Amino acid sequence: KATAKEKIQPLIDELQSKTNKTENDYQIIMWTYKLMGDKDAAEKLKKEIIKEFPNGNESKNEKLNAFYSEKDVKKKEELLNTILKTYPAKTENEKKQFNYYYSDLASTAANNNDWAMFKKYTARVKDKESLAGSYNNLAWKLAGEGLDGKPTDLKIAKDLSSKSLEYMKSSMENHVNKPVFYTDKEYKSNLAFSYGM
Repeated sequence: KATAKEKIQPLIDELQSKTNKTENDYQIIMWTYKLMGDKDAAEKLKKEIIKEFPNGNESKNEKLNAFYSEKDVKKKEELLNTILKTYPAKTENEKKQFNYYYSDLASTAANNNDWAMFKKYTARVKDKESLAGSYNNLAWKLAGEGLDGKPTDLKIAKDLSSKSLEYMKSSMENHVNKPVFYTDKEYKSNLAFSYGM
């Protein structure tokens, strides 16, 4: 820890001296500052990156952070539309990310009792396994979050809970969504745990 700064400084200097720095070069410097605990330098560099690369990854991350933290459904939808328009999916992995965006927007809609918006965005989620967790969390909330809580809508809670179990059971029988970093055994174990939840 005592010598980390002097050891990493040559890398920072080398990247800083490049004439045609890429966004990745800037980000490596920013992350290095963060790792060293220099939050001010990291934040300053982050602003530079967003200014230099307005449609780059760092700018996208900022927009996504704003999207995920927004609680107003209409504003959240506007933020998502801007993100999808500015950063169209180029890879299969980026297309899969849309499932998380739609699922998050649907959850926010449900938390605001906007069931029309909820249905609109859950219908867009292709990976139903990712919806199962959201459905389960919503059902738990609507059911009163425990035996001592006050339920707000048991009918919707029951429907959502049933769907979450249906989606998890389907995933347990068909492993098409298994991430490459899991073994079959790990994936089955995770699904069994999620089904139990």
